[in-house]
Amino acid sequence: MPIITISGSPGTGKTAAARELRKATGFRIISLKGLVKSGKISSGWDRKRKVRIVDEKTLERDVKKLIKPGRSYIIEGGLAHFIKGNICVILRTDPAVLSRRLKRRGWGREKVRENVMAEMLDESVIEAKSLGRKIVEIDTTKAGPEAAALSIKMALNNYRLQRKYRPKINWTGKYPKLLAKIGA
Repeated sequence: MPIITISGSPGTGKTAAARELRKATGFRIISLKGLVKSGKISSGWDRKRKVRIVDEKTLERDVKKLIKPGRSYIIEGGLAHFIKGNICVILRTDPAVLSRRLKRRGWGREKVRENVMAEMLDESVIEAKSLGRKIVEIDTTKAGPEAAALSIKMALNNYRLQRKYRPKINWTGKYPKLLAKIGA
């Protein structure tokens, strides 16, 4: 039974896409954010950044304990690419749009900057590639969660579509001034 991981920077639509994909497939969702909030996979607290710290080395082991054989799952969260699945979906969003989304959430300037920088520099894609994941990359800048879920569902068992959605998004060429302003 398939395990789909949906990862990416905050604000790219992971949770909404996972919910839409659940409607289309009936797969169960495991939300890493929910597990962190409940303390099931958290390993500490960063006082300066005011966020929980997750031990990436034990994350997969902790999540795999929740998976029941014979069932299909969607594992979604910003670190989902650290968990081995059949396919690793990385949602991407134009950094200027992402910045606006995060500011609307009321996030502080430093937290917005940090996450826009991660998106700009392909952090999730690079980490997933280094772990040997089979990656599908979807741009959610203009696509809503329904469109993202449909793309994921169609690519799940279609090698040609998986090739189409291979990682190729590069924001650095589009936003050299933003990159300089952010402080890279």
